[in-house]
Amino acid sequence: MDYSQGECADPDSAYITEAGYRLCLELHLVRYYCYKFPKGSGWVVGATKCKAKGTVHIIDIVPGASNGNRCTRDRRWNRWYRFTNPTVVYCVMKY
Repeated sequence: MDYSQGECADPDSAYITEAGYRLCLELHLVRYYCYKFPKGSGWVVGATKCKAKGTVHIIDIVPGASNGNRCTRDRRWNRWYRFTNPTVVYCVMKY
């Protein structure tokens, strides 16, 4: 049973229902931390070892961006990912 009073602030965001409450989820990665992105659907999880094959190191975060044009030029990165809900670009070093 979902006791929520309406929807999440962003109706397109993912959510889970726990003990009758709707918990709205959004991706929030931290600069300079390392993560493993899923292949296909799934959750982004913290990497057990940074620089391991298939991990990404977050170098820069650009809220509201649509591509990597505004990623930092002060640090080295080799790929960017765009997410919505909220809209953000993560500039990363992918290993």
